[in-house]
Amino acid sequence: MFSQTRTIHGLLRSVFDEAAPQEHHINAQVAYWMDAFGAGRSYHGGEHRLNFHHTYNAPSIMNVKGATRWMHHMTVTLMQLLQEGRFSQYDPRVFGCIVTFLETKMRTYAMQHG
Repeated sequence: MFSQTRTIHGLLRSVFDEAAPQEHHINAQVAYWMDAFGAGRSYHGGEHRLNFHHTYNAPSIMNVKGATRWMHHMTVTLMQLLQEGRFSQYDPRVFGCIVTFLETKMRTYAMQHG
């Protein structure tokens, strides 16, 4: 199990590294979250972009294993931020909103691409 996890992690990293610099991926995620939570249109992607990645850019990670790994990292990060009290200082509803959003998006993602 450990070696399989390391292999998946290494594959995720290599595909992302080949596609664009880390800063680009971080900025894209920030834009996505801002867009998704009502800050106005700032994300360059959308369904057409997701389909492009599935087909051409990263089909080796845009699958169940990749989604599972991404959700693992999201869960670890969110739980760490929650334990540090980084959500409650702004609005106690934020954590629940993000979790519900992720669950809903991943269900939709699985139906469309799973």
